[in-house]
Amino acid sequence: DPMRPFSEERGAVEQGLLAIRELVVWLKASAAALGDLFSASGGSPRVIPTEAAFAEELMETYRQCERIGYRPTGMLQMLGEHGAIDTARRLMAAPPSEGFHRLALLNRLDLAIESIALREPWRALFTDQELAKAERRLRR
Repeated sequence: DPMRPFSEERGAVEQGLLAIRELVVWLKASAAALGDLFSASGGSPRVIPTEAAFAEELMETYRQCERIGYRPTGMLQMLGEHGAIDTARRLMAAPPSEGFHRLALLNRLDLAIESIALREPWRALFTDQELAKAERRLRR
């Protein structure tokens, strides 16, 4: 009850926080089984769009860029400073970067943050406005 003094509600709040902690532990332990549960029938397990999974996707993209002779060190630095999702949001909100133009020249916009954000399961991490901006940028 938000109208009661906190001291009277402290026990209920502590119980709720303990229940949340137990839920988090269970979710972590059950992640693989939950992924199987939500995967497409007959297909491989679906990737759950988490920050860690998205970060791994961006690191794989970095490795693919290296293989074609482009090293997106700015993106790598931003990943370390801001995390994967915030890095993608910052890059998509800013004017097209030098890296975006470089990927366009290499005919590899499939490696651009915008392309990655538009793919499943990553779409769920972004707003409709962010996705619409990514689509517009890729069409130019």
